[in-house]
Amino acid sequence: MSILWRIFLSIWCAISVILAVVMFASFQAGTRLNDSLYSVTAYPLIDEARQVLGSGGEAALVDWLANTENFPPGIAMYVLNEAANDILDREFPGFLWPRAQGPDGVASWASEETRRPTLTGPNGRRYIPFVGPTAQPPFGVLGVPSIQWIVLLTAIVASGLVCLLLTKSLTKRLKRLASAAEALSLGKMDARVNLDAKDEIGVVAQQFDRMAEILQRQIQSRQEFFRNVSHEMRSPLARIQLALELAEHDPETTPEQLLRIRSETTYLEKMMSQILDLARLEDPDREDSFEVVDLVEIVDLVVSDARFEGEARGQQITWTPPTGDYPVLAHIDLLRSAIENVVRNAICHTAAGTKVSVHLKMTGATATIEVQDSGEGVLEENLDHIFEPFYRGESRQSKGAGLGLAICRQAIDLMKGTIRAASAPGSGLRVSLSFPLSTSGAATT
Repeated sequence: MSILWRIFLSIWCAISVILAVVMFASFQAGTRLNDSLYSVTAYPLIDEARQVLGSGGEAALVDWLANTENFPPGIAMYVLNEAANDILDREFPGFLWPRAQGPDGVASWASEETRRPTLTGPNGRRYIPFVGPTAQPPFGVLGVPSIQWIVLLTAIVASGLVCLLLTKSLTKRLKRLASAAEALSLGKMDARVNLDAKDEIGVVAQQFDRMAEILQRQIQSRQEFFRNVSHEMRSPLARIQLALELAEHDPETTPEQLLRIRSETTYLEKMMSQILDLARLEDPDREDSFEVVDLVEIVDLVVSDARFEGEARGQQITWTPPTGDYPVLAHIDLLRSAIENVVRNAICHTAAGTKVSVHLKMTGATATIEVQDSGEGVLEENLDHIFEPFYRGESRQSKGAGLGLAICRQAIDLMKGTIRAASAPGSGLRVSLSFPLSTSGAATT
């Protein structure tokens, strides 16, 4: 249940309890108040009314009742005739009506033992006198100090109990959330709240668990990344060390070993450059450099450069620029680098005498680049891993560090695009890069 509804219902229940107690107390106190007023003032006033009626008749009794100076402050007398009507034609107060009713629900006559004495006039007519307050107070008996204390104490106790229960319910779950947050801050990445609740605190707890899970995956991913970097650097550094030792023991091989050292240092430099590229892609300020560019022109530039490398390998790069504009919002350098990584990867895994196909198509509000090589392909269970840093498929031989497609994915994610791979062993690998078309501004290159 939502905290809003929980608080609302809790306060509502507390108020309901308070009102129930107040109403009960008011009824009881009101009854006692009327009884005490009756006991103190009723009989002296009734005796005086009996004397007035006996000496002057009903007319004298009417004049006497109309004179408020004959009664204490706040006290009045109502005299009902045999028709159960007040002889002053006043509306009989509802809070006094129970005194005027007998078992049959109508005005009845009784003795003084039932506190309904009668008056008898000179003509033999009988009357029923009732003594009580002049009118019901605006707030009933709540104006009585003793009742006010009852109401106050009841409100304090009831609201205190409700607040205590509500506070315990809320703080218990907040303590679980705080405990999980503290554990997470101490490095326990598996800390979770595991609070299955549908209210606001439950939503915060679920968001915390999702955040902790993402943090755990990111840290594990970074740890794996550093392990891979260490592993990738260890091999060329070992070869460099071996080349130095061979050159020291056999000076005649020094030129050959220097070439090997140069090759390994070039490989290390390229790998470090790619690692820095990955780190730069996490910079959110990159989005400030986005602009609308024409995807056709970018692909055309990449394919033109790739054809030189492909021709040197005896490969053919097929590409037919489509008609029309394909404007996308992107970072020009990142976009060109991402497409170039995919095309060069296709060239590296395509045999001589075969071809690499590049296509650009539009589907709805999305532009998609498809790059198909003629290599050995990738096993289906490995397709999700080819975009991970340092991954090399067993069926695809490469001298690189396995960072090109990882950089490509990071760049495309930054530009709100998607990258997918599809393959079957022996049929080559098809990589699709999709970008949302831009509807603002003219494309630039």
